[in-house]
Amino acid sequence: MAPLQQTVECLWYGSVMEAMNRFPQSIHFIGAAGRGMAPVMAAVADQGVLVSGSENSETYGATMAWLSRRGIHVARTFSAENLAHGPSLVVIGRTFERGNPEVEAVLSQHMAYTSLAEFIGHYVLNGCTNVLVAGSKGKSTTTAMLVEILEYAQLAPGYLIGGFPRSGRPPARFGGTLNVIEADDYSTLWWNHHPKFLYYRPSIIVLTNVYPDHTEVHGDRAGSWRNFSTLIQQLPQDGLILIADSRGSAVPSWLIAESPCEIVMLDELVSHQPIMVPSRFDVDGNRFRWQDTLFRLSVPGRVNAINALSASFAARRLGVTEQQCADALEGFEGVGERMDVFPAGADRWIYCDCFGYLPESLAANIASIRETHPGLGVTLVYQMRQIDRLAEAQESFVRVLSSCDEVILTSYPRPKVTLVPEMDPAYLEGLIHRVRRHKSQNGDTFAAGTSICYVPDLRSVVQELGDRCNPGVTLFSVHARYRDPLVRLLGTLGCST
Repeated sequence: MAPLQQTVECLWYGSVMEAMNRFPQSIHFIGAAGRGMAPVMAAVADQGVLVSGSENSETYGATMAWLSRRGIHVARTFSAENLAHGPSLVVIGRTFERGNPEVEAVLSQHMAYTSLAEFIGHYVLNGCTNVLVAGSKGKSTTTAMLVEILEYAQLAPGYLIGGFPRSGRPPARFGGTLNVIEADDYSTLWWNHHPKFLYYRPSIIVLTNVYPDHTEVHGDRAGSWRNFSTLIQQLPQDGLILIADSRGSAVPSWLIAESPCEIVMLDELVSHQPIMVPSRFDVDGNRFRWQDTLFRLSVPGRVNAINALSASFAARRLGVTEQQCADALEGFEGVGERMDVFPAGADRWIYCDCFGYLPESLAANIASIRETHPGLGVTLVYQMRQIDRLAEAQESFVRVLSSCDEVILTSYPRPKVTLVPEMDPAYLEGLIHRVRRHKSQNGDTFAAGTSICYVPDLRSVVQELGDRCNPGVTLFSVHARYRDPLVRLLGTLGCST
């Protein structure tokens, strides 16, 4: 596939930037411990660029420790003094806005600055063949799988994964003319609420799914599709769109009609134009067969088989064989913060997932747990989020909660208006009532000694679970900010990864 030179321009603020794809001499990152920012910062440092950063959040302790091990210094507070060395460019994280001392210093001193997304698009992706993995859920795992395949095939891609692969592979690397990028749809900057993926210059798009999420960016599902359509319109005529869950995502007919290139619906196994499609896709535990090639995955669940198929299909377009894909993925260990497992004793297991909070993701994770631990009860500990209030998500949310043997709802120690609203007792009471009613209508009830209830904080939840000795599996669905504190709490119970 010929590299695509996009015509969409990056927006640059401040002085004129250096030539395309040539990194500035020094770069300062505001919000250096972010899940996307830290890997990019380290990858840029590997290119010989002088980097600096700032971050005051202690909740990203693991990421800060990783940067420190890489020899990258990050200031533990925000201050205009952190910019006194006069960096050539400042990259500002999406959550930082007016009132932040460094943001104010950048503006008052007329320093060149940009967003992380525009930085990647301008300095890393211009003039390259870029495979973007976009969608609501499954992006990190699918991206990491595709990177493993291309590495195994000795194509040496540049890449960005929105998490830390359990294999120890760095989450980002730049260089070369082929890139695999996890293209998330968070907002770009405090004043630019366009999704970040619009700046990523696609050649191939792997679209995992589109569910109601990130309402602050999309509004509703129709808004999501409008934004994804804007991304798709940047594809070349010889590009490719792979949609893994077209039925669950309710792909609109107008998007198919307006597509500038070929579309493959993996779940329907039907393409807009005939190309190679899987002859069989029968999942048996963590095994499936594609084009007569047997895939053996160490990560469980049908959802991971779909992720593997998506990554393999994209790799096939780049010239990799099915057998190479299968061989590359046989030892794939997954990505951290996604279904991390903590053995807690005989027939007691604890899982922690920081990104599977949508009803569809929760259902997939619970199904995977039941496949892996047949016969054991499942307790879901769920941190409430803004998405829970969406009208179009209510039915599926109630359905997945009622599928559990026990549900413990909890909230954030310091709720943010944009992240989760203050706990409304009336809403909470109504939610609990709807879950119990749904369970009874389906001929089921919560077992004796279990229930659906609300516990205000994670510490109290862990203490309560620590007093138990009965077999079972507990799934914590928590925000990434509270993953490190949760791990420390679980450590008091003798749990380890």
